[in-house]
Amino acid sequence: MRKSIGWMAGSQAIYFILQLVSSVVLARILTPYEVGIFAVAFAASGLISIIQSLGLNNYLIREKNLTAELSSTVFSINLGVAIVLAFIIAGFGLVSGAVFNEPAVRPVLFCLAIIPIITAAGFMPLTLLERDGDFKAVSIIKMLATASGTIATVAFAVAGQSYMSFAYGQIIAALISTAMAIGLAPHHARVKVGFDNWRDVHRFSINVLATLGISRVFSRLQDMALGRLLGLAALGLYSRSGNIFSMLWDSVFLVICRIMFVDFAAGIRAGLPIGPRYQNALALFTALMWPTFLGLGVLSGPFVLLIYGAKWVSIAMCLSILCVVGVFNTAIAMAWDLFIIADETGRQARFEFVRSIVGFVVFSAACFISIEAAAMAKVIDAIFACVLYMPHIRRITDSQYRDMFAIYLRSGIATSVAIAPAIIVMAWHGWAATTPLVPIVLAVGIGIALWGIALRLLKHPLFFEIKSALKPVLARVTG
Repeated sequence: MRKSIGWMAGSQAIYFILQLVSSVVLARILTPYEVGIFAVAFAASGLISIIQSLGLNNYLIREKNLTAELSSTVFSINLGVAIVLAFIIAGFGLVSGAVFNEPAVRPVLFCLAIIPIITAAGFMPLTLLERDGDFKAVSIIKMLATASGTIATVAFAVAGQSYMSFAYGQIIAALISTAMAIGLAPHHARVKVGFDNWRDVHRFSINVLATLGISRVFSRLQDMALGRLLGLAALGLYSRSGNIFSMLWDSVFLVICRIMFVDFAAGIRAGLPIGPRYQNALALFTALMWPTFLGLGVLSGPFVLLIYGAKWVSIAMCLSILCVVGVFNTAIAMAWDLFIIADETGRQARFEFVRSIVGFVVFSAACFISIEAAAMAKVIDAIFACVLYMPHIRRITDSQYRDMFAIYLRSGIATSVAIAPAIIVMAWHGWAATTPLVPIVLAVGIGIALWGIALRLLKHPLFFEIKSALKPVLARVTG
């Protein structure tokens, strides 16, 4: 697992750097309005692509007895859905000008319609590489695809392709990912068409579609509501702050979650209890992500000014609020994965339906106020999710409240120590975005040192995990 996390961490670091650099360049080339055009088109295509959210990759990873017939069934269903989806997105592009009162959305949707068919070709080899635990290959594929798509997006933007740059970059990234997956795992790409086990796959897919589909439908509706009520420029600002949050979330949290899910599924197949392993994972997640999110939230003003420039400084408060969302989401780490492993996707779908409706109502009401209010609505949604999912996380993992409280307490103490220097520096300078860089760097360095000391004194699992990971490196250096 450490080797897998190492590979995925390396690929995500490259991904994060590329995304950050490209977002800086694009923020200085494109306007919030141009970014908003792609954001609304991407939201519309994402709303339609909900039908592809069948969770078939998780089904293949979780399945105990993966036969050739079952693989053929999953491949056939995924391919059929991708073809239908491509036609629907292209058809929606024909009427998008009237729907959004913006003709520029149409060509973006036409380009995005190609992507489902491209990714369907690489679905089986990429998923089965994950099931095999070959995260080295998965990491290489993601690194090359991300680099290609990011470089293409920036190149097209520099060439004057405006909002279409994003769409072209997405297509190139999908092509590279599919070609690499087939090239590295050709034995997994040779799958026949078949529908022998469609009933079981259908039952699982419907439950996952209801869960992920409901969530993504309302998420896209929220973006569209914000763009409609506050304007495309406001949507561009909000999506930029959301992208910063997503880069951080995807680069660290979801990567480790994916590896943990594969490990949990393998453990379940071997008949091992999930509780102790989940509690250890939760301790690692909270001790790592809480100071990261809250640290970025404290330093959001100088961060945005330094990275994106003065015209984007207004998103700093929105970014800070979204970082609080990350804290609550981390507190219920891997809730969705646990429901899938426990084969309780039906229950999860009902929960997500209730949560999505409540979240959409609160978010839509907040859009009448400001993008900061919309971000605060996300905090309310995250708190509601904690209340909804926490009892079932405890039940599935056979954990007690005292176990969870002990984890939160130790990670919370380490987090408080880590962000204290940054809070002092920002408060001293009146929380200004123009706070000098030197004291900020010193505060971050001192905070990391205090965080490490706190982990050691608290005997936190993350300290021993870091120590174990560094031990062979130190041995090579000293040897």
